[in-house]
Amino acid sequence: MLPPTHPSRSLEDIVSNELYFDSIGHLYRAMSWLDYFERNDRFTALVYACIEARFGIEHLIFEEIVISTGANLSKEDYKKCLANPTKLYKMLRTISSEYEKLQEFTQIIVGISHELPNILRWEPRKLIKSWGKISKYLHWYGSESETTDLSGWRKDVGRKVRKEIEPIWNKITSGYSGLMHPDHMHPRILELWNQFKIDDINTETTKIRMQVLQPLLQMDRGETVFLQENRT
Repeated sequence: MLPPTHPSRSLEDIVSNELYFDSIGHLYRAMSWLDYFERNDRFTALVYACIEARFGIEHLIFEEIVISTGANLSKEDYKKCLANPTKLYKMLRTISSEYEKLQEFTQIIVGISHELPNILRWEPRKLIKSWGKISKYLHWYGSESETTDLSGWRKDVGRKVRKEIEPIWNKITSGYSGLMHPDHMHPRILELWNQFKIDDINTETTKIRMQVLQPLLQMDRGETVFLQENRT
């Protein structure tokens, strides 16, 4: 499906319609506010875009934490995430230390199978960098006469904010978040994963062996890949 249309939305549309409070919902509003700013040169709209984008990134990383556990995040770990919302990347590394390796393994599987949809591979470190750059405009940035009163300054900030938000939006609306969790793997695929995660076999060898195991992916497709469907 096509992604939601965010250009040319009115204020009433943005604050009242299609209100979802997950990663894609927040990022949808961030893009809507950014578009409103560019059409009307209202700096407040750009501030709102930054707020929604930060929420969107935080939700996205939390969703990756949930996916990385095979949708079995414990209540204790959930409370830890709530207690440290600005440190979710560290929580991801703590809760799912094999996350990045598992992402790579999943991408190999996606590349082999012709039946699986496009599964996105996120880089939380880059997401956090964007989060930090956007956050700059949610703090004091100096005298109005040298900042928000100047059209050139406002437009420059708008370009910088778009540079951070737009790539995330384009990516999140291009596929699905998901991982093949070890708990759901066929025993023969699990054996391959156990070798791959400790670098006992490299990527090319894994691809070759996965070609042989491809029929198992087709049989277990509904059970082995946990997908978070995006609202597009």
